[in-house]
Amino acid sequence: NELKRFEQMTGAQKRENSHIPLVMYGIAKRAAIEPKLVMPNAQEDEGSKLNHTIEHTLKALKDSEAYRGTCAIFCDNYKRNELRDGKKVVVYNMFDDMVSRLVERGVKREEIVVMKSGMSAATKEKIFEQVNNGDVRVIIGTTETLGTGVNIQQRLFFLAMMDIPDRPMDYLQRIGRIIRQGNLHKKWGIRVRILRFGVKKSLDVTGYQRLKTKSDFINSIMESKYLLNNNLS
Repeated sequence: NELKRFEQMTGAQKRENSHIPLVMYGIAKRAAIEPKLVMPNAQEDEGSKLNHTIEHTLKALKDSEAYRGTCAIFCDNYKRNELRDGKKVVVYNMFDDMVSRLVERGVKREEIVVMKSGMSAATKEKIFEQVNNGDVRVIIGTTETLGTGVNIQQRLFFLAMMDIPDRPMDYLQRIGRIIRQGNLHKKWGIRVRILRFGVKKSLDVTGYQRLKTKSDFINSIMESKYLLNNNLS
């Protein structure tokens, strides 16, 4: 076990191998989402976040079918890479897997979009319009591709967070896609759904607490600056 080996190192050795806890942290985060993100031959886990996300998405699509309600799915850790001949190669893409599973369960392929970095502004605007119209009913992406500047709130009924972002601002960006002026559910008197998935005995247990701690720390600094500026002016 690498972490046990790290704990037994001297102070100097720990400094030289400071990457070990970070690597293990990343592996643990991905394993809590979907075992295939860590192990190439992982057995199917019915209790994985991937499977739960698919089930909740299908239910949300069914429950909002009358008015073409939409779903947004966030995950920043969705690929497993391997080095082959000195090059990094994607050997598993959970977004592609998710699309395939949704289609197998009856969702039309043309009603699912995976947001990708590098899309032109015109392409993104067209996709956002399709989501707001209910023509695209499932949109999948990362905080970067589906966060800031994304206006898809009109029919957005269900939002899923498969992993925990590292920064409070990223969490707020995700939530801000659905809790936003212009979401028609408020007018219709229908409650929207936000699901944050967590796995017992994993880093998820303390993940949101870490976010709150960071947020409180940032807020305390901003408040101190405000008090300081007011007392100096």
